Amino acid sequence: MGNVGMGHGGKCNSSCSVKDCQEVKNEVRRDSLTIPETSCAVSHGRLDESYELGAALGKGAQGFVHMCKDRTTGVVRAAKLMDANKSSAKAAFQREVYFLNLTRESSVIRVIEVFMQPSYNAIILEKYEAHVKAMVKEHSLKHKRRQGILSDSSLQSVMRQAMRAVTYLHHCNVVHRDVKATNFLVDRMDPDDPDMRVVICDFGLARSLEPGKFLSCPVGTRRYWAPEMYDQSYWHAVDIFALGVMLFLISSLTYPFQTKEETQTRSVLPPSGLGTLATEMLTRLLAKRPKQRQPGHVLALHPWLSGNSHTVAEQERQLPRRSLQQKSKPDVTGGPLEDEETSARLPHGWELSLHDGAATTSGEGWESDLILI
Repeated sequence: MGNVGMGHGGKCNSSCSVKDCQEVKNEVRRDSLTIPETSCAVSHGRLDESYELGAALGKGAQGFVHMCKDRTTGVVRAAKLMDANKSSAKAAFQREVYFLNLTRESSVIRVIEVFMQPSYNAIILEKYEAHVKAMVKEHSLKHKRRQGILSDSSLQSVMRQAMRAVTYLHHCNVVHRDVKATNFLVDRMDPDDPDMRVVICDFGLARSLEPGKFLSCPVGTRRYWAPEMYDQSYWHAVDIFALGVMLFLISSLTYPFQTKEETQTRSVLPPSGLGTLATEMLTRLLAKRPKQRQPGHVLALHPWLSGNSHTVAEQERQLPRRSLQQKSKPDVTGGPLEDEETSARLPHGWELSLHDGAATTSGEGWESDLILI
């Protein structure tokens, strides 16, 4: 659950400039935040006194996920355990708790309780059956097919809920930076069940990013990277591109691009069996230039996701003009580096990097209007 995969585990990598890494280091020292009063409880007791740990569910770069059972109620949860003495794991833990408490929406996994122990920190989360990729693989084996693995209605259900989650995060000025099939969880293994719930998880690489600013450190899972991630100048649009990679993957159990060159230059060839409207959506999600990649609240109106019988062109004519176009790419010379503002808080003594060299610019980036589906 929530594996980091091929990503960089939330740290600056070797491709970052020394200046970028120093900026992030300075920001870690400056930011001191605490969790809002309305958020989950932070327990100072022992985890094993409240929960019985069970089988391992997954492993990531910063920790492990185990099944656990509440000793009082018997309710089964998931416990994400992260090394309290490892700086990168501690930073990922702090970011995870911060953003999970900042975002309150049914398409985002819910945090139940947080434990801070001398040797490890733990986040108690809702328990789900599996991630989307595992569900698709099981369905493929069961029906002995690799093309057209899911029905069109099942694809719609998964992508509609995934789009809802990402659109909500962007409305909150949050860029996830590790959107992928293994970071979306399902509450059942039958994709044809209309009540199947899909939620996004793993906020260890998430950042606050307001319109007109961009990020520079390339992080996340490389096969999901947008072209601009390689250029080290990106914003929320990278999450939209990653949704396109995810749609391609769950349609075929293969990835659309294998290399940096393919990602930046090769047009996508839709998987065999993908419907006309789904193919049109895939093309929009995987647009090479970020300013041509539509925001989630616009894509949500596409007939493949909305179920509306109007044509795409008709729906776009009904939208405000400003909602359809990404403003010009932020100009890095537009202003000095400065801290983001945020009202959320973390426990006393915590420090948190919410940026990665985010630059203030004269551009505004995407509109923040929200249309939930």
